Amino acid sequence: MQATNEEVLGGKGPLLFIPQSRCWPGASSTCAATEKDGIRVTARKPATTPPAESHARQSLAAHRGMHQATVPLTGRTSLASAFLWKIHGHRKDRVLAAFVSERRTRFAPGRAILMQNRRNVEPVASLDRLRDRELPRPVRGSDGTEMDGNRNRTRPMQIRLIHNGRDRDSLLMPMDARTIDLMLQYSIQLVRCEPTSHFNVVGTYCTGNGILHDQYGRFHLDPWTDAEWTAFCDNFVRVIMRYWDGKFELTPNQPWYRPSGPQVAAEAAKITCSLSLGLVGTPKQANQRYFIIKPQETTFRSFAAPDHRLGLFTHRDLSYDWNTRPTRVGRVRHRVSFLQNTVLHEFGHTLGLQHVAGAGNSDANYGVTLEQREDLMGLGDHVTTREAQPWKSQLRHHLIPERSNRADAALRFAARVVAPQLITYWDNDWVPRPATP
Repeated sequence: MQATNEEVLGGKGPLLFIPQSRCWPGASSTCAATEKDGIRVTARKPATTPPAESHARQSLAAHRGMHQATVPLTGRTSLASAFLWKIHGHRKDRVLAAFVSERRTRFAPGRAILMQNRRNVEPVASLDRLRDRELPRPVRGSDGTEMDGNRNRTRPMQIRLIHNGRDRDSLLMPMDARTIDLMLQYSIQLVRCEPTSHFNVVGTYCTGNGILHDQYGRFHLDPWTDAEWTAFCDNFVRVIMRYWDGKFELTPNQPWYRPSGPQVAAEAAKITCSLSLGLVGTPKQANQRYFIIKPQETTFRSFAAPDHRLGLFTHRDLSYDWNTRPTRVGRVRHRVSFLQNTVLHEFGHTLGLQHVAGAGNSDANYGVTLEQREDLMGLGDHVTTREAQPWKSQLRHHLIPERSNRADAALRFAARVVAPQLITYWDNDWVPRPATP
């Protein structure tokens, strides 16, 4: 697949369009809100203990070493959560900024893009020409030789750089000839729930009397202080990003990417899996809405309901906690203690993952064997290639092969875990083997 943009910039190398979530990832714009509709809980986990985190990562652009174009803004216009690069190898030599309405990040057709190139700013293209544009690729015959593009032309695979969805957005961003990054982007509203708040999250509700009604009982809510709420919001993005961002890598089964045109052989470009989170202040801006409570009891089971794009968490859920369960180890059962962060597990449900042993909230759904229960979607903190499925599934929105092109249709990606992991369980009944004489 060829990624060329000479028709747009008149130069060489791919044009990259990098949108952000509905607000800057470092922003912590939140507000108290109410919710009265809901149907069913889909996943629950026990609460944990308070966090000791400091400040959230202020800017995804700064985290990835991106150069940021700043432009003075007035009125209702704000700087779009987008950057554009023209990349030569590893060098980013042009920075472009786009303007959109601050109320929407789905870019309207016809809005102009401005390029800041040292001293001069000039119009380059319109967004409707860039979004979901098809990148041409040379056509080859059955014998492998390149065919004339004007006759017997086969439609190439479409490479779509940007996808906007209801539950999340995503960006496919070429980094170099052999590396492409797939970024899942979430805009999240954290709703501050006070004892006097009225809300209903898929059947778990409060009527403003300080008592939370849930299928597992009643829970008494405490009020938030401003300092507590600010600390929670600051730590929320940091905790999730530190765990999920850059966890996996996808390796193709064949060469597929042509960054420099049809004259150069295709590269078996790998895909890195990244994550972007941004906090927003209104429901209309949000992909997901999480209601945050302060229950006096420690037995409330936090949950995420991805079908409704909702969640209900406690102030304790950003830190790790131990959970001891009888677990099958080989042919025997041991008492094993597992260390897990509740919000990381629940965000796995937001990504689209089920429990390690299938959908449901019974004890067996969290696993039976040690290998199952140490999984993040069980009772532990360990991930396998199974947890890379959200990124693999998202590729269907970006790489769209033509049915008649059998080579592109055969493209597959295998996942592997690239981030280091720790052993986060303790077998309380383990005994060393007797020494051999």
